[in-house]
Amino acid sequence: MIEPIFLVAGVLAIVCGLIVMVYGSNKRKRSAAIEPTEAQLRAAKDNILKAPTVDALCAETALQMEELLGAEGAFISLDEHDARSGKPLTIESETVIRLSRTHAMVKQKSIVAHPIMHDGAVVGLIAADGGHKETLSALARYVTESYANRQTKKPQDRLARAAARSGGAKVDFDGLTGVGNRRRFDTDLADVVAESGEEKIPVSLAMFDIDDFRYYNEAHGKQAGNEVLRSIAELIASNLRGTDVVYRYSGVKFVALLPGASVENGYAVVERIRKAVESTDFEGGEVQPTGRVTMSIGIAEAPADQTESLIEAADAALAKAKESGRNKVVIEADIQ
Repeated sequence: MIEPIFLVAGVLAIVCGLIVMVYGSNKRKRSAAIEPTEAQLRAAKDNILKAPTVDALCAETALQMEELLGAEGAFISLDEHDARSGKPLTIESETVIRLSRTHAMVKQKSIVAHPIMHDGAVVGLIAADGGHKETLSALARYVTESYANRQTKKPQDRLARAAARSGGAKVDFDGLTGVGNRRRFDTDLADVVAESGEEKIPVSLAMFDIDDFRYYNEAHGKQAGNEVLRSIAELIASNLRGTDVVYRYSGVKFVALLPGASVENGYAVVERIRKAVESTDFEGGEVQPTGRVTMSIGIAEAPADQTESLIEAADAALAKAKESGRNKVVIEADIQ
């Protein structure tokens, strides 16, 4: 009869052997995944480039990182969407700051991270805890390409394509300022709001009005006023995000579409624009009631497929900004 102690020892030996086998098998699988083949990389690239939305792009990238990197954990954040796989992965703030400054891959402890760039700005982050750095770099390139391809569907690119189709005639542009005109805005607003409903992402609309601009025109003439309008259109465009687009709505009013931006995120964008206008020394601006050229702004977020109510909400917020002292941003949801 077998002694109990020998029986226990035998069971333990079998269990240990199984653990070693499983660990070794997982280790071999992980080692094989650390340096993927060219075929695996091509397949990953194809799947990432086919992603129909930013959310799907993040999900697909997280899946590819899990399959190809051999990392303990993986993370991607892009345009307020994020996805992760494996163990929880925390990106320290120092890593993000270094990425935004260097635009290059960095390593923080065991985490390797790479920025996603678009139009010279950091729009996202891809990171892994361990794994093959070259593969991470390749995946970052694929994400960058896929993201850039998606931006060709945005309003500002449709403006350029419309001009090309018309032989260069700026039928969709405002002749004075060069930004989109009201006709183009009406078309793009319907498209962008519909797209945001399909993708379940926010879209905000900002409406800008130059404060008391009649004083400037009366003092300096319409020609000088037109120069200020051109400059303000440039200020708005240069301070928007890469996915946003500005239009001349009417007279001294402009509007900006902010796809993917909640009203809170949009507020930060347009407040930057308000400050940029206020701090610019426009020639002759001292004739204005405040001694400077300033702007009032209203911003609202779109309810699904309701373009008219979005315009009305942004206009109501703008009216509140002007009634409550001008030179400020008001969010429609904050109106009592």
